[in-house]
Amino acid sequence: MTTSSRRNLIRCIMVGSIVLSGAWMPRALCSLAWAASSGSSQGAGTTSGSGQTTSNLDELSTNLVARTVKELLKDGYAVDGPVEVVEVGQSSITLFKTGEKNWKLDLTGMKVTIKDYQNQTLLLSEIKAKNKVYVCRKKSNVTILVLQKKEGTNDR
Repeated sequence: MTTSSRRNLIRCIMVGSIVLSGAWMPRALCSLAWAASSGSSQGAGTTSGSGQTTSNLDELSTNLVARTVKELLKDGYAVDGPVEVVEVGQSSITLFKTGEKNWKLDLTGMKVTIKDYQNQTLLLSEIKAKNKVYVCRKKSNVTILVLQKKEGTNDR
């Protein structure tokens, strides 16, 4: 582990232990900061040159989401995530919150942007139950980032 990786891990632990806001989950920032800081080094499953492996592509998509969330945080957005989608309505999305009732986010009258892990624009109806998302909110602006579904899980 490099010195900068250690520093980032310590920062993540420190940020994760401080309660900043009920609308912001420090664990999410921690995992994203860690993913962004470790993305530049080549690890197992990566190759140099034109032949990219699946691990490398997963890392690139994780870094894209991490960079997007970091930019939104700098712009003053509150970030929730990653959270699991329970249900998608015509103008709302219901999310699973541990230890709480499900959170129904009404998107009526909001400026909504939905992007996937490859930065492609999606419609609300394209988000499926059990998808994991980051919800970034600032006043009447909502950005939903849909994470890549992991393969080989026991989800049914």
